[in-house]
Amino acid sequence: MPAFWRAQFALAIAYAQLGERDAASNAVRELLTIRPDFPVVARDELRKWWDAELIQHLIEGLRKAGLEIAGDNGALPAKHRAT
Repeated sequence: MPAFWRAQFALAIAYAQLGERDAASNAVRELLTIRPDFPVVARDELRKWWDAELIQHLIEGLRKAGLEIAGDNGALPAKHRAT
């Protein structure tokens, strides 16, 4: 299901947790192709399905994959904002 954002989301996290950086990075690229707004809407999207503890674990996996996720205020960390 390459065009389904949740598949790329899950692959990015799984590959990152397994230490497969290249595969994780590829999945992040695909995720952002499908959902370019994902870093900003991720928390709201994930809250629809999972509890806070699992969401934090998922976001940590995304960070390992190289994708920073906006905080609850919708802002990305300063080092990841476009200048």
